[in-house]
Amino acid sequence: MSKHKIDYVDAYLMQMADQITAHCTFRPDLVIVTNDLTDFLKCFGAGYSFRIHNITTGETIG
Repeated sequence: MSKHKIDYVDAYLMQMADQITAHCTFRPDLVIVTNDLTDFLKCFGAGYSFRIHNITTGETIG
């Protein structure tokens, strides 16, 4: 996560969502709900298991 230059809270949320998804074998992946997609989109598609829900538009990515 550090190579993507994102803030600590968002990095922690992504790491926890990825670990919970893997440990509990969730399908589809766990959803992180936010209105600021900036940091999440930097890491999206980098092999982490989570989905992103934009609370502003109602769109879920992943």
